[in-house]
Amino acid sequence: MTDINVICLTDASDIAFSNIAQKSTVTGATLPSGFNVPTHGIWKIIDKYLINVDYLINNQHTPN
Repeated sequence: MTDINVICLTDASDIAFSNIAQKSTVTGATLPSGFNVPTHGIWKIIDKYLINVDYLINNQHTPN
């Protein structure tokens, strides 16, 4: 199984929704296109992307 932690929105209705829902948590939501946002993690809308911020927070690499 491949972990996907960034999803680019391509449907026009989803992009229009993302313009008014910036930084909103959308975990488990159904977008206007009918796309179901995953239920694992904490998914937020940033620009025209869905970002699993839970993955980013818990998988930070510290520089050597």
